[in-house]
Order: sequence, then C-alpha cells, then structure tokens
Amino acid sequence: MIGRLLAISVLSTLTMDVGFVLGQKLRITGPTPGKFAPRWISSCLRGRFLHADIATVAAFPAEIPVFVVAHHAIGLVLTAVYLLAVGPTGLASNIAVGVVYGIATSVFAWLLMFPAMGFGAFGLRAPKDNTPLRTTAFNHAMFGLGLAVWSKVLS
Repeated sequence: MIGRLLAISVLSTLTMDVGFVLGQKLRITGPTPGKFAPRWISSCLRGRFLHADIATVAAFPAEIPVFVVAHHAIGLVLTAVYLLAVGPTGLASNIAVGVVYGIATSVFAWLLMFPAMGFGAFGLRAPKDNTPLRTTAFNHAMFGLGLAVWSKVLS
C-alpha cells in the first residue's frame, strides 16, 4: 500500500512536470516566474513566509534541489489525501475526478503561495509577462490526470 502510494505520487508529480513543459511548448500556458517558487520555499524553511516582492529576495544556496524535494513531498501529501478521499469509492481512476481534484489543489498556490510571494491572490499582481493563474490550473490538472491514470495503471 505504501509502495503504491509512493509510486502514484512520484509518477503523478512527474506527469505534472511533463505537462508543464508540454503546456509551454504548445503555448497553452505562458511563462511563469520559475525561480520564485524555489526561492519562496527556501525562504519559508528559513522562517520567512511573507514577502512584498519575492523577486527582490536574493537566491539561496541549493534552492532548486530544496524545491524539488518540497515539490515531491507536497505531491505525496496531496496523493495520500486523494487516495484516502476517493480510493474507497472506486473513483480514484476516474479522469474527471482526478482532474477536478488536481485543479482544486491550485487553491493552495492561488490563496497562499502567490499572496505570500507578494503577487496577490490568484497571482493577479505577478509580473505582466507571467500567467500564474492559468498555468497553475493547467499544471495541477495534469497532476490530477496523473493521479487518475497512475491509480488505474497501478491498481
């Protein structure tokens, strides 16, 4: 059971990452302030959660590897919640359920991470050439798609 959870989590998070690249190549999503999420996670781990503008924060050593670990840890928690919530209903491999759940997890970025970075709710104050709202929804939909697909494949 733990092995299946770990496998679904890692594969779904990787599906999200592949979706991120694919979304940009197909111009479904726009550029995002990619260095800001790793910088914000590293800053939080050092005790500073809120920023007026994360762009003004200096880079931290190893912020990218720290972010990758955090990204997968968050994916693990969200996968566990998904499997606990819908697994017993038999809907874990339903694509629509997975995608809706994935998009719903965007609320954490929209209402917690973006405001804490200084970008406001839903990232509405992000730099003009970025599309955090749409990009986050798309990326998290890809995570949810991964949850459904990998739940089916690994059942």
